[in-house]
Amino acid sequence: MVNAATYYLDVHYNEDLTLGTVAASLHVSAAYLSRTFKAIQGETPISYLTRLRMQRAKQLLMQEAITVRQVAHAVGYQDPYYFSKVFKRYFGAAPTLIER
Repeated sequence: MVNAATYYLDVHYNEDLTLGTVAASLHVSAAYLSRTFKAIQGETPISYLTRLRMQRAKQLLMQEAITVRQVAHAVGYQDPYYFSKVFKRYFGAAPTLIER
């Protein structure tokens, strides 16, 4: 089940996901998924998703002439301001400061 959840997150990271969405796709409860995922992976499914999104966002910012808004949408964040806040918390720098 954890492998299936990881695969689901890897494929759908750029969509509007919640823990409930992922759990429903696997036909388990959100609490069970979160508990089991953390026990095996060492992080919650949402932490895994955030890490995945941030890594992809950093790649996009470094490789392409793309706006922060476009990157936010490409990695599953509808609000570019919230994306910037999460990015800064994750990397310690604003997405606009990432060198290309």
